Amino acid sequence: MALLAIRERRLYRAKYATFDYYCRQRWSFTDDYARLLMRGSEVVSNLLPIGNMPTNEAQVRPLTQLETPEAQQAAWQQAVETAPGGKITAAHVQSVVNEMRLLARAEVVYFIEGGGLIKIGYSATLTARLAELCYLSPVPLTLLCTMPGNRSVEQQLHQRFAHLRDHGEWFRSDEALLEVIESLMDGGYEQAI
Repeated sequence: MALLAIRERRLYRAKYATFDYYCRQRWSFTDDYARLLMRGSEVVSNLLPIGNMPTNEAQVRPLTQLETPEAQQAAWQQAVETAPGGKITAAHVQSVVNEMRLLARAEVVYFIEGGGLIKIGYSATLTARLAELCYLSPVPLTLLCTMPGNRSVEQQLHQRFAHLRDHGEWFRSDEALLEVIESLMDGGYEQAI
């Protein structure tokens, strides 16, 4: 945050002609690296509402690739919840971000768990939808899996599991629904419908 204030208020001008020259002379790093640090600082500020903060800059760096605070929060929450052995590495955060960016450009049917219920939904902008759901939810949400699909596929799944509907697009968990999700996690899209 201090670098951001120094750059925005041009406080470096007392001794240095440019912000880049200031960074190189004072801190021995480039203007590009300073921008990366400043962007990371903004991301950390965006994560404050959800707690469980990153412990190093390498964990934050992948989150700078996401444009909205909600997407950054959703990615960080997903990374925390799915970290192998509870160890959150930069590589794991990057893989979560990569998946979110890929899914952001595809029509998918998604399965999200929250508060003991499973939401079956559709989105053409999954990253934004996940961010919105995580922001609005009173309980932590976990993306279980996705499958290629449109509203028709979503509706077929809603009909298949209508007997489990709790409210809206939220369904009570049972063995048949969990088998579909497990099958999808293994790539078995044809078994879902």
